Amino acid sequence: MLPTLLRNLSATSAPPLPPGSKTGCSDWGKGPAFRPYFGLYGGAMYPLKSLSAKRTDFETIAAGRQETETVLEGVSAGAYLGMRHRSGLFGEAGLEYLRINERFDQNTVHTDTIGRIAVIGIIVHAPGDTTFISDSVAVLKETRFVKRTYNNYRFLQVPLAIGYEWHAGNGWRFYGKAGVSVNISFRQKAEILNLTGQPEKYTSEKGGAGYPFRSKISLSPFATVGARYRLTPNLSLFAELRYLHQGGELTAEGYPLRQRYRLPGGNVGAHFQF
Repeated sequence: MLPTLLRNLSATSAPPLPPGSKTGCSDWGKGPAFRPYFGLYGGAMYPLKSLSAKRTDFETIAAGRQETETVLEGVSAGAYLGMRHRSGLFGEAGLEYLRINERFDQNTVHTDTIGRIAVIGIIVHAPGDTTFISDSVAVLKETRFVKRTYNNYRFLQVPLAIGYEWHAGNGWRFYGKAGVSVNISFRQKAEILNLTGQPEKYTSEKGGAGYPFRSKISLSPFATVGARYRLTPNLSLFAELRYLHQGGELTAEGYPLRQRYRLPGGNVGAHFQF
């Protein structure tokens, strides 16, 4: 009787699902072994700045720069192209623009003499013995000047990464990746204290001998964790957290100060899988 029942169940056909219905099963691990994808993103960063003197005789200049420079924020935008294996492993390369914004403030106090006030002193020693003393006191006017300039440091780089993603159900996927960013351009527009303690403007277009910044920086390692939500079989939206550590100094080799950044931040964007 049991074999007959099993044959009847196996021969029974379930009614077809309406077009577009979801079964609750994912396509994870199915389809072609490799699938290409690309994405676009933008985000914000909280730059952590490090500025120190290479020699003790320049510590005063380093302190002056720290006092007059304030980090505001960082922003990023980029695109990437990659290939994902059905096991969840993937590799990608992209092009990214980073910008760090800062503010330079210098307070200067200037004192002017705007007049004098006569002062007369009378000293009575005894009746008929009086001494008169006259003098004048300067009237001073103190004026405080605040010099403010907005600086920016701009980077164009190629991030290279490998990672792994896993399916969490209900259209969600989580991923992690790590790699290095290869800097291809570093530009700046900044007003900072020069080595004599006076404010001076520096721009990439006017670099030359004695210029304090490099034209490129070394490799910068980074790590990212994020989540994607699938809107369609091919299109997803994602949000991610990233930490990027600039591997080299921004300042030139012969400049007596070291300037570098650590860049924690986050991105949001769209991901399209072919």
